[in-house]
Amino acid sequence: MGHPRSAQQVLLFSDSGGNQRCGTSSGFKAIQDPAGRCEVVFETRHHIYPVYARTDTEIEHFFRALISRYKSARSDPRARFWFAFKNLGRVAGGTMDHEHWQLYTLPFIPTSIQERYARAAQYFNEEGQNLYQRVFEDEANSGSRVVAITEHFLTFVPFAAGLPYEICIAPRRSSADFSTMTGEELRGLAASFRDAISRLSSVHPELAYNVALHTAAFEHAAATWYTWHLSILPRLTTLAGVELGINIMINPVSPEEAAETLRSVPVQ
Repeated sequence: MGHPRSAQQVLLFSDSGGNQRCGTSSGFKAIQDPAGRCEVVFETRHHIYPVYARTDTEIEHFFRALISRYKSARSDPRARFWFAFKNLGRVAGGTMDHEHWQLYTLPFIPTSIQERYARAAQYFNEEGQNLYQRVFEDEANSGSRVVAITEHFLTFVPFAAGLPYEICIAPRRSSADFSTMTGEELRGLAASFRDAISRLSSVHPELAYNVALHTAAFEHAAATWYTWHLSILPRLTTLAGVELGINIMINPVSPEEAAETLRSVPVQ
């Protein structure tokens, strides 16, 4: 038996005639009006043009487009949360070969995200320090899981990576809101993103992967306890019973080994 869904979530279901319905009610099994939007943004006009083959300028322009769509979504007073992600390859849920991102604007903050915020806020209240910045600084100082480091961005394999060769790209300057990047930082993000995908693609040429852009919910955009970041999630293993049933990830490649392999890849 599945767990009951949160009353905060938008539920979309079919009636006996196969038509989709949605509405508003309260109490057990409550649903709400599905305010928000879903957008698809193509990264390039070219049908087959992988990230590693593009110029940094082309990638920068695309991230500028994401910022534009983020600001548009934020202008809706009903919107609370914005999530941008990319699925590449069938194994990763990709439905077309032309590389693109999907952008979801929601009228609620997902429960899993609220739990992340609660942990970060608690750490800030107890330690007086941004938890994400603490992690990023520790990784930069340790170096064993660092893939690359530049003036504006740190690329590393997380200490508790759930997937083999998982990568995090984190800003060196703390900000909860990714749209606050300067022009120089945007150029740095484009270069770091291309570098990371190039390294992954060299190690695993037929790689399927997901990318998730984690920027704070609109109401927390100025939070001092959160830092936006980008996750690249290679799909080299199959999520099965343990992962899907009790949310425990099994990673057969140590983060240190993955980082060392990625560091050793020559990238132009």
